[in-house]
Amino acid sequence: GLSFMPKALGTSLDGPAMSSMPRVTDESTAPPVMRKASIFDKIAAAVDESIQRPFAALGEHVATNPKRTIGISVLACFVMMAGLGRIFSGEVTESRSDKLWIPQDTQAQKDQEKYNTYFPREGGVSFLIAESKEPDGALTAAALNDLMALHTTIVGLESELGD
Repeated sequence: GLSFMPKALGTSLDGPAMSSMPRVTDESTAPPVMRKASIFDKIAAAVDESIQRPFAALGEHVATNPKRTIGISVLACFVMMAGLGRIFSGEVTESRSDKLWIPQDTQAQKDQEKYNTYFPREGGVSFLIAESKEPDGALTAAALNDLMALHTTIVGLESELGD
């Protein structure tokens, strides 16, 4: 059964240390009465033991096999650093910024979709950097006329898509 009276290791109430002391029959020095364990005490002890048992087994395994435990821990660290945890879990790294940083299924997302239907993004943007070969620079009338002629030629081009 369960004992609720604390007792120091290697001592007893009737041991040699107590035999040399005078016995007093006063009620204040009488040994405490042991109480019977209730059902709640038994349940608490069972829960406590069920929680302690796996940790005790783990602690014993680690204490008896320290090199194996350290090796397994280091190996697990390298596996996780290599990203193998994501591979085995089936996770896919998200690289689309609109999916990664913007909450999904929000009013802003719906508004963006509606905007894209009315104002679709067609074509692309191209940049041209012009450099004058004349010593006067690119802001002369002749250089600007040449750039305007180049612009007119580019705008007049048609692609295979009909744009």
